[in-house]
Amino acid sequence: MITKSNIILISILVLLVFLFTFLYNERNPRVRFDDEMYTKRILADRTRFFAVNNAVNTYINYLTEQDVDSLYLLLDEEYKEDNKITKSNLLSKLDLLNDNMYIFQARRIFHEEQTEAIVKYYIFGHLRELLLDEHKDPVEYYLIIYIDNDNMTFSVRPYNGASFREE
Repeated sequence: MITKSNIILISILVLLVFLFTFLYNERNPRVRFDDEMYTKRILADRTRFFAVNNAVNTYINYLTEQDVDSLYLLLDEEYKEDNKITKSNLLSKLDLLNDNMYIFQARRIFHEEQTEAIVKYYIFGHLRELLLDEHKDPVEYYLIIYIDNDNMTFSVRPYNGASFREE
């Protein structure tokens, strides 16, 4: 027979299940990338977060300086092959920045392990142009960074962010 205490107990159990599901989804959000659903983890390690942010700023500095040799070394090999990028056409294939100084501030970083050594980071942040006399609003900026922990190197894959959205 169903008693009042059994109903309360069942209600508490159902509430706990919903609460657990909600907390799990907050820590492991689902993100859609090119119509495929993956579970990415938000990067919580502050040291790694700032290391990835600094890698993006290095790339931004090379873009501003239009340093072809450094940009060519930083670009992901697969990206260079897919877009037929060589040193001679590199500047025409990238979205260049003007000669002003820029700073990138990461807002959200998701990560996934590609191999034991290589981690792929999906980065969303704001790119702010540093101007002396005027203020410009930051623009949204997206990149993918691969970090090879064994060799302590990183590579960059430009990314337009069109498929970077939470479900």
